[in-house]
Amino acid sequence: MKEPEIIDFPKLTTNVRWGAETTITLAAWTLWLYLLLPLVTMLLWAAGFRMVFVQQFMLSSAEVLATVSGWYLLGVLAIGLVLEGFSIYNRRKFGELDRRKVPTPVADGELAAAYGVDVDTVIKARNARILVVRFKAGGLVLDASDQV
Repeated sequence: MKEPEIIDFPKLTTNVRWGAETTITLAAWTLWLYLLLPLVTMLLWAAGFRMVFVQQFMLSSAEVLATVSGWYLLGVLAIGLVLEGFSIYNRRKFGELDRRKVPTPVADGELAAAYGVDVDTVIKARNARILVVRFKAGGLVLDASDQV
């Protein structure tokens, strides 16, 4: 039986090629992120990040920083508790339920009727390792064979 063309089979690449492709990809992503920096800088500037940084770290005392950090940690803790509570609620309410339904098997005759082919074609298609399906102009299956 004729094997299909290899489109992407990483096991056949050499270590040198893999290293070169990885290096080129990493360099491209690095360049892309570097080119994105001005946009990020502009957005942070527009959001007032610089002003907040100066007010919090340059012009205020360590006490103010500790107070603000405490409130920040308290807020993070509150959000974490809300999420954990929601998780516990969902686990108690839905944890034991198994709502996944196993689909009922479809008979070969029903499948053949749905696709407009005979039962032998359905059986051949189900058992084939490689399957070629040809369609009519209207989209219905014309033929299915295991010959490439």
